[in-house]
Amino acid sequence: MSKLVVAHDIIKNNWSVDESQLDSGPTEIILKVGSNSNVKFKDLSFGFELTQNGNVIAQSENNTNPSQILGSDSYHTEIWYDIELIPTELYVLRINLRHNGKSFEFSHNIVPPKPEKPAPSWIWSDAEKDWVAPIPMPTDGIYRWRESLGKWEKSPATLDAPDTEIS
Repeated sequence: MSKLVVAHDIIKNNWSVDESQLDSGPTEIILKVGSNSNVKFKDLSFGFELTQNGNVIAQSENNTNPSQILGSDSYHTEIWYDIELIPTELYVLRINLRHNGKSFEFSHNIVPPKPEKPAPSWIWSDAEKDWVAPIPMPTDGIYRWRESLGKWEKSPATLDAPDTEIS
C-alpha cells in the first residue's frame, strides 16, 4: 500500500514530508506529531483536508488523548485515511494542528507517480490515467499481452504466464 507520511516536530515547529513510499492507488495518509525530545501533549487536536481540482475529496478532524503516544521517539502517530490516488493528478493536503493553545498549519502538493510500465511498447494515456497496449485487447476471451510478438495472444483460463506477460 502507498504511504504519505507527514511529520511535525512540535518543539522545532518543523514539518517534513516523506513521499518515498508514495504510489498511485490505495494510499494511507499518516501524521506523526511530537519531537525527538520528550513531549507532553496538552490539548492535542488535528485534522486534514485533501482536495483535487479545488474539491474536497477527504477530510478528518481528530481530538486525541494526550497519553496516546506511540513509539519510543515521543511521536504520536495517526493513520488518518486510506484513499485511492489517481496517478499524475494534483492533490493539495492541508493540515491543521493544535497543541497547548498554539495552532500550526501546513499545506503540501501531492502528485502520485505513474504505476510501473507493464511492457516497453505500452504508452501512457492521460485520459485513462493508465498504461495502454499499442493494440486494444480483444473482448472475446482471455488474452495476455505478448511483448515479443507485439500482440495479444488468446490463452486458456488456466494458463499461467511463464514470464511477465500482461493479461
